[in-house]
Amino acid sequence: MQYLKIVILPILFLLGYVAYFNINLYQSTLLISKSAQSLKDFEFDSAMDQSKTSITLSPNNADAHSNRGYIYGILWIFRKEDQYKKEMDASFEKATSLTINNAVYYYKWAAIYADSGKYEDALQKIEQAIKTDPNAGAYYNEKAVYLEALGRKKEALQMYQQAYDLSKAAIILPNINRLKEELHE
Repeated sequence: MQYLKIVILPILFLLGYVAYFNINLYQSTLLISKSAQSLKDFEFDSAMDQSKTSITLSPNNADAHSNRGYIYGILWIFRKEDQYKKEMDASFEKATSLTINNAVYYYKWAAIYADSGKYEDALQKIEQAIKTDPNAGAYYNEKAVYLEALGRKKEALQMYQQAYDLSKAAIILPNINRLKEELHE
């Protein structure tokens, strides 16, 4: 009987801990989805509250921090307050530190900078996405868009070509052909 207590109690404790962790992670993930919907509905305060609760439930959930960064980024674009930019950067930094192999976080971060017109900053973040996932043509295409916005057409053409070579996405071809014509004029 004593043997059973020594063996079974720790196992039950461990199972309870795992169940608690999984429930919190599940609830955190649900709140991420809810906050994304709130953001689409322009309910910024609700989206932020749901995001904060998501992080409270699962503080090491990189998706929760990325979600928070995205919300702060949208707020920064619309409200033009530097505090939102700082919070966005801190949230994306946390997300990328928790899961170093997720290029999507860098992509989202870059897109926020690009949407705000800060293409140099966007280039830095998309470079991180490319470094993390060098075989994703979409990131090269995004880099090309940023380079083109900065007037760096030769580099943009190279990136569009690389994006096409990796992805074979026909949607990239008009950009390649357009830039080739512009550069030869």
